[in-house]
Amino acid sequence: RQQQQQQQRGADSDEQEIASRTVQVQSKRFYLDVKQNRRGRFLKIAEVGSNGQKSRILMSMSSTTEFRDKLSELVKFYKQLEAGGATGDHGNGPRFKSESMVKDNRRYYLDLKENQRGKFLRVAQQVPQTGMRSQIAMPAEGMSELKEKLTELIEECGTDDLGDNRRKTATQKSRQQKEDRNTEKASSRRKTATQRKQAAEGRPQHRESKQQKEDRNTEKASNRRKTATHRKQAAEGRPQHRESKQQKEDRNTEQASSRRRPQHIESKQYPMAQNMLRVAELEEQLRINEQSLYVMDRSETAKRQQLVAEIRRLDVAITRLKREDNARARVQGRDGVEQLPGPKSFRAMGKIFYFDVGANRRGTFLRVSEVHASYRTAVTVPDKCWANMRDILNELIENDSKQPAAPEAAKN
Repeated sequence: RQQQQQQQRGADSDEQEIASRTVQVQSKRFYLDVKQNRRGRFLKIAEVGSNGQKSRILMSMSSTTEFRDKLSELVKFYKQLEAGGATGDHGNGPRFKSESMVKDNRRYYLDLKENQRGKFLRVAQQVPQTGMRSQIAMPAEGMSELKEKLTELIEECGTDDLGDNRRKTATQKSRQQKEDRNTEKASSRRKTATQRKQAAEGRPQHRESKQQKEDRNTEKASNRRKTATHRKQAAEGRPQHRESKQQKEDRNTEQASSRRRPQHIESKQYPMAQNMLRVAELEEQLRINEQSLYVMDRSETAKRQQLVAEIRRLDVAITRLKREDNARARVQGRDGVEQLPGPKSFRAMGKIFYFDVGANRRGTFLRVSEVHASYRTAVTVPDKCWANMRDILNELIENDSKQPAAPEAAKN
């Protein structure tokens, strides 16, 4: 019985009321409610007494038509009884007339009876499987109104048990989703530890053939044979095979060249340094040639002469590019850009000294270059330091002029 009550409470929580009627007879109220749950539509007749006690019976909508017909016969008999044209079944004591019906494994009894308070209708419901029995009692004068309200509900809601349940309600959908989730969880719990490990490693969970297992083990062994050097080379983008000596030298030369390459400056933003990138490349090449000439054996006369000629050619090209930049700067100076002085140079003691004024994104500078047949050096002085440099040179010149010249130097 407790289980039946729990099931009933669970069904009540999912009920949806469709239509309702109320019958008031003496001190009692009777509610006729058409409701719907996951099983379908049904009619609930509830009796509420003056003390608040409730009794109810349930029947499917397909049973309401037969119940109404039985009730109509009792109403007709009651009217005849009141008119004095009918007699009850005195063999059964105070019971005047009885009707019964069986529907959906339930039995319903309709009895017109009489007690000290008067005539009344008792409707009882019995479930043979569980033995549960419930009943309501209504004064006889309320049977006609009960029949009318029941007829209204039948006309409004019909006698179809399914009703709108052909489409799953939101409650049914959520319940179905919950059942699906529980089924999936139960299925996942049934997986063994080995299957979960295989799924995490991306391995097939079906039984592998002998050849597939050997291939997978071979691949693992090949991956383990890779040394730390190979992994480092792969991370750096270097070839993992053994390089030849020439390939290694080419790669090192390319890396050194990329490190020495100066940052590109856009000519539109810095118009006075358009050839700066080219000048820097030529100066770098000139420096390399000078170093090669310095370490070259003096017996290799032909190669030394070629290097000297190349150094002179580079020196001339650098000077020409710088003059072009300075000339362009002077032309741009007419349009409101600061004009730079032209290059200066002089020769002394087998060397050439160049004084070139340039500009870049950091500002204006003076480059003092010392060019010799075997080497070349340069110093860059920012424009804000020119005054200090001038003062130091003037001081050195004055001090040198005050010292007496040596006799041999005077003769020379």
